[in-house]
Amino acid sequence: MTLALAATDPDAAFRAAHELEALASEPVAENLTAARRAFDEQKWERAAAMGALASARAPESVEAARLVGLARFHAHEPEAAIAPFSRAVALSPASATLRFNLAAALYQSGHFADAEACPPNRQNCGKHPRPPIIFHA
Repeated sequence: MTLALAATDPDAAFRAAHELEALASEPVAENLTAARRAFDEQKWERAAAMGALASARAPESVEAARLVGLARFHAHEPEAAIAPFSRAVALSPASATLRFNLAAALYQSGHFADAEACPPNRQNCGKHPRPPIIFHA
């Protein structure tokens, strides 16, 4: 996520700074709810941004990392989905769904050997057949 503030529009920069401050003061659960809502509405950038905010505020949250990965993957940015999916797998290594999602992002990004080393039935996935979908667990 990038926060871009235009120097030519100080009012917009001021509004953005206040919005970011307000979002950061909300409980993490509200950030996650907003990320889920944006995801359900297929607003991938907003879902990834809200999920990233929740993940930064609660680094132990598997759900926040998963949402960022799903949003990036659905936005056709599989390379950007690798890091959040890797984080989710590191937090919950027993999840076959998370390992599958990571393998899908790796495969779609052209990291074929890493994707093959990360099948859903293997517990030691963690590094960076074409999956038809991403599962939403």
